[in-house]
Amino acid sequence: KVMDEFLFRASRIDGGGVVEGDYIQGVGTKAGLAYILPRVVNVAYLEGCHHIDGYTVEPLSVVQYTGKDDRLGEEIFKGSRIITPEHPLQIVDFINGCWVLVVETDTGVKTSLLYDYDSSELEVL
Repeated sequence: KVMDEFLFRASRIDGGGVVEGDYIQGVGTKAGLAYILPRVVNVAYLEGCHHIDGYTVEPLSVVQYTGKDDRLGEEIFKGSRIITPEHPLQIVDFINGCWVLVVETDTGVKTSLLYDYDSSELEVL
C-alpha cells in the first residue's frame, strides 16, 4: 500500500480528545495556531468545531499518517509505538524523507524502514 492521502491527528486544546482530518496552519492574525478540519460532509453538527477552521489543536501534538496500517487495521502515525518480531518497542519517525522505526539498543540507536515490513508484522500499542 502506497500513501495516497495526507491525514493528520492532534489533541484538541479544549480537552475534547483527539481529532483526525486535514491540517491547517494559522496565518495572519491566527499565526502560531493549528487546526484539524475533520473529513465530514457538514462540520456544523460537530460540537466545538468551527465551520471553516475546524478544531483548534495543540500544534506540538500534530502527527501525520504514514499510509500504513498494522496487522489489526489500525492506522500508523508518526510517534506511534510499534511492536515487531525483532523488537518489543519501536517508535515511528520521519527521517530524511522516509518513514522509519527507531529503537534504542545496547549499542545505540537503530533505524529500519517502515515499508520494509509487511503489515502483518506490525502492531500498534
